Amino acid sequence: MARHPADATGRADAPLWGGIALAVCQVADVAAGRITYQCGLVCALAAVLVVMNQRPAAGFVLAFLAGAASPVATVGLWIYAATGLVQRRISDAVVLGLGSAAATAIISIYFADGAE
Repeated sequence: MARHPADATGRADAPLWGGIALAVCQVADVAAGRITYQCGLVCALAAVLVVMNQRPAAGFVLAFLAGAASPVATVGLWIYAATGLVQRRISDAVVLGLGSAAATAIISIYFADGAE
């Protein structure tokens, strides 16, 4: 018989080890020189948090900052926005999707290399 991953309280067996592994990977990512992605990830996570707490203006600003810091963080916010659309959280999806897309578009236009 397979063992259930949660104990009687409903908590997972070892979330501590997953958190430690994530922390080690994040430190290694910063040490490898990917600070812009880390800044974008922090802003993206903060944007999701404030949008979930019914603060769309702050969420838009943080999503914009995430998009300005890293286009990869923008993709992460788009995935969350798509999930929000499926769950019928239209305002959350619009705030996060448009905020991050606007910043990424501005950065890509401003820093385009004009390959001719």
